[in-house]
Amino acid sequence: MENAQSMTHRRLAIVDDSDEDIERLTRSINRYAQEKKIVVQVTTYKNGIDFLQEYRPVFDVVFLDVEMPHLDGMNTAKKLREIDGHVALVFVTRMAQYAVSGYSVAAMDFIVKPIRYGVLMEKLDHVFRTVDREVKKDAFIFLSVGTDAYRKFSYSDIYYITKDKNYILYVTRSGEYRVRGTLKEVEETFAGSSIVKCSKGVLVNLAHIEQKVKNTIDIAGIRFVITKPYLEEFTRAFMQFLRGENPE
Repeated sequence: MENAQSMTHRRLAIVDDSDEDIERLTRSINRYAQEKKIVVQVTTYKNGIDFLQEYRPVFDVVFLDVEMPHLDGMNTAKKLREIDGHVALVFVTRMAQYAVSGYSVAAMDFIVKPIRYGVLMEKLDHVFRTVDREVKKDAFIFLSVGTDAYRKFSYSDIYYITKDKNYILYVTRSGEYRVRGTLKEVEETFAGSSIVKCSKGVLVNLAHIEQKVKNTIDIAGIRFVITKPYLEEFTRAFMQFLRGENPE
């Protein structure tokens, strides 16, 4: 049996002035965790003021009730964005029209009360996929750029990677860098990220595709052909990326 240490761990916050709604949402989240075999830690707050005063950037997701006294959900969200611009934010409301306002504070989604478990499950699947994708996107690698000199690159800085004899050529936002290595090592490094193989000796970053037409893609002004041996796997990875899933 899988133990707690090897399971995915998620931290969630619920900000809601209704004890009944907090209990219902917490119960549904715990059911989701049990079914998905993950560990969740839920922290609850009865109002936006306490939430902001005690806030620490440790949460994967914040569920925020829109209609609260003293400091409503929208104003709580605006203040939250001043101290944390990245945490996933999901509004919980009885008024669906508030969803449009959520874009101003980069809310990832909204749920209408009373919350149905099936809807919550779909929302959590989407939110966690997106959160994991952002974490992977912010991963980094150190490349040798000279004698005893290394430079840090975020995965998102890389446009594409090609094999050049005994070297690997990294084409990035800040220029081109040739590093000794093998393509096998490169593929192992970027496994599960948005940097995937499109042909023999070429990996491209799905996040930088400007256009895809049939079996061709354009990145940073360069056109690449997705060759037949890699077309099926590349297309699958590309569609997963568009859906916000991590390529497998």
